[in-house]
Amino acid sequence: MDGHRDRRLRRSRDPHPGPLFGGAELHREGREALRRSGRGTHLAGASACRSARAGPLRRSGLPGRRGAGGSAGRARGLRRRSLRVSHRFSGFVRAEEVLSLVDAFRGAGIELWIDGGWGVDALVGRQTRPHDDLDLVVGLADVTKIRAPLEPEGYTVAEDHLPVRFVMTHPERGQLDFHTVRFDAEGGGNQPQPGGGSFRYPPEGFTTGSIAGREVRCISFEVQLLCHQGYEPTDKDRHDVELLCQSFDRPLPKAYRRGLSD
Repeated sequence: MDGHRDRRLRRSRDPHPGPLFGGAELHREGREALRRSGRGTHLAGASACRSARAGPLRRSGLPGRRGAGGSAGRARGLRRRSLRVSHRFSGFVRAEEVLSLVDAFRGAGIELWIDGGWGVDALVGRQTRPHDDLDLVVGLADVTKIRAPLEPEGYTVAEDHLPVRFVMTHPERGQLDFHTVRFDAEGGGNQPQPGGGSFRYPPEGFTTGSIAGREVRCISFEVQLLCHQGYEPTDKDRHDVELLCQSFDRPLPKAYRRGLSD
């Protein structure tokens, strides 16, 4: 324990930390933290999907997280704003780091799917904006295996809301947000809820995309699109949804059409 703690301290003070698990050299640009605003008021329905990404709340139901009431969604909106304030850091998660993590987890026998902003970029096949976090859907049974290689590298647990989710951060490499599921016989993933019930990722919600020319597993267009609805979108959300709809030749959801010029 002391050895690991000392190593974490040395890495966090190193102004030029090396790549995780021996991956490609990380870029050093973008050192100022992204000031990510709250997601606004979360409504019932698809907003529940977004709830679990930044707070320990998901609802039962279909890909849109349609299920138990909207009060949990609103509570999650507060949870997301709290996380944005308390977990600021200077690191950005670069493509090289994403692939290094994917390789490391794959080598440890851990299955994962990329969600969130990096998941959007994986679906369209190119990086379109900077990311200071990486959302990953993983099996609940793999939590111990996930933490084991990360802690010696300087990552620490910043949020622990298991069995729903947990967050690990690094002062230079950004934030990893793990969404934990129990896989079922049909290939879906069930995420338990603090208030009871669960949200189920349907089997078709797990797909593949590419990052820096390499195939990676990620969450599907349909689930991503539904998860971006039911609340007031931010500039990042608008960027991601417009990008997805353009790439997949789908119409914009109603909430994303407002304010657009003809």
